Amino acid sequence: MFKIPIVIVDNEQEHLDKLNAAFALSAMPCLPIRFISDPDNKSGVDHVSADSRHARIVALDINLQDAGGTLDAKGLYPAIEGVLKKLAPSGPYFLIFWSRHKNLPEEIMRLLATRSGDDVVAPIGWHFLDKSDFLDGNGESLKERLLEAIGDACIFRLLLEWEQRTGNAASETLSGLYMLAARASGSGWDYAQTAQNLTTLMTHIAHEALGHKNAKDSASHAVESGLLPMVEDRLAILSGEDREDLNDQWNTCLDKLGEPKKLGSLSKADAANLNTFYHIEELPEGYSKCKRGVFVSLPDSFRNDNSAFGTLFGSENTVQKVMTEEFVFAAKTAVKSDVINETKLGWLEIGAECDHAQRKNRLHRYVLGALVPEKYSGSLYSDKRDIKDRAHEGVYRFPVVSYRNESYIILISFRYQIGAHTGSEALGDPMFRVKEQILTDIAFRWSKHSIRPGITSFTP
Repeated sequence: MFKIPIVIVDNEQEHLDKLNAAFALSAMPCLPIRFISDPDNKSGVDHVSADSRHARIVALDINLQDAGGTLDAKGLYPAIEGVLKKLAPSGPYFLIFWSRHKNLPEEIMRLLATRSGDDVVAPIGWHFLDKSDFLDGNGESLKERLLEAIGDACIFRLLLEWEQRTGNAASETLSGLYMLAARASGSGWDYAQTAQNLTTLMTHIAHEALGHKNAKDSASHAVESGLLPMVEDRLAILSGEDREDLNDQWNTCLDKLGEPKKLGSLSKADAANLNTFYHIEELPEGYSKCKRGVFVSLPDSFRNDNSAFGTLFGSENTVQKVMTEEFVFAAKTAVKSDVINETKLGWLEIGAECDHAQRKNRLHRYVLGALVPEKYSGSLYSDKRDIKDRAHEGVYRFPVVSYRNESYIILISFRYQIGAHTGSEALGDPMFRVKEQILTDIAFRWSKHSIRPGITSFTP
């Protein structure tokens, strides 16, 4: 049984207490929130400071403001919308309505969909339950009904189980480390010595993960990087029977799994968003220009000045020549100037990971990159060439990604690289971070390109 972070909202404290007790008895964590109707409490739940973004079930009393007379969806909807805006669940979550009025939830859901779509993340599903059925504190009955309610959304249920197993893997990792520390003390219940042993173990793990200098500057990242391999390993451990059962559930839920010909293609927008999720991350202001994987802009002072540009790329080179040869070699004359003007140039840091870990005194290594708007994808390939999507073998092409709500194809050229220090004028502002998997692939391709042989064969 997986545990579901649940939020329940009601204007009656007695009902909250009874429902919370029922959840507690069924071992399901719950955050009970009393709705307070007050001019100074705009949403009715403004007094709550708990982070509810990752709630997986949100259960609401329909009549939060305790309205009398004939109830209708239009009158009750604003309070429900206000609560959801304040709680701001990011999903996936399931919406439960507690009420005796079975005829109201469907219209409320229609109003939320048509009026609140831009302000409230949609639930993965919703269900109606009669609150009075669970005020007797019957936790098992409540659990069964909730599981029944979300049962049809199999992808939701399986993702919750994965979330729970991930949490369990982290807990088991910490327990294993603690047992090492406790047994190492060799003196029974020596709390101080056990705590010191655990501190020593974590310090060594952090040092090995990022190197001692980086560990000092980025302690939390060092510790987490050191623990993640063990979490991943424990997540993969399942008994044969459990693994088989989980495989069956996923195969039933993902009914086209293993049959790509029957699987519908992703839309361009969905593909770009998924690529972005896996491969790049926009950066906060003030992020370092010299972190491994950071992509920094080429300043306009170099791009718009041929003399300054020549100091980096050679006096015979111009922006137009480099971009045409490396990135938009197939651009037609009619659109070439537009493609070049709208393409963003920058540098990707691909220094050796060990150099970053050991904080060696060195120039950071950057390779030239370009963000070409996806609408100009036809400028990136030519049917007359063997290489369809790149100017030459020394260019690495990303899939389409989304950057600041625009779709781009990122290209990296291994022909142009520089060594630069942190304060180099050639480095502009950090734009995004390239994530580890694709960064490793780029570094591997770059290393292969850099050691290409010359003459290898002759043909008659």
